[in-house]
Amino acid sequence: VCISLDSGRTTELVPLADVAWIEAVQNYTRVQAAGHRAGTVRRTMQEWSDALAGSRDFHRLGRSLIVRLAALRSTQWQSRDQTLLFFTGVAEPLPIGRTAAIRLRELLDRA
Repeated sequence: VCISLDSGRTTELVPLADVAWIEAVQNYTRVQAAGHRAGTVRRTMQEWSDALAGSRDFHRLGRSLIVRLAALRSTQWQSRDQTLLFFTGVAEPLPIGRTAAIRLRELLDRA
């Protein structure tokens, strides 16, 4: 299964298995995949949640964030309110807040 990512002037077809995270940006979602630039998709977080409902890899950490745990390489605590997530094949870390970090820790403890 591939998704179409629009990143300015180009559109890339990216396998869903390469997606590291999906985050809400107003009426769109920003998708970051390993080895690709982040792109936007006109799809709501609820539509993503419904589409990925059967997947064991993707987990919703908050109202505006879905991550693929299999792509998670490491975490780095910055402060009480911020944790950085590092993903395989993605250069920039993803900052998350306290609530998302707590949910992530719960997921990792169960794994």
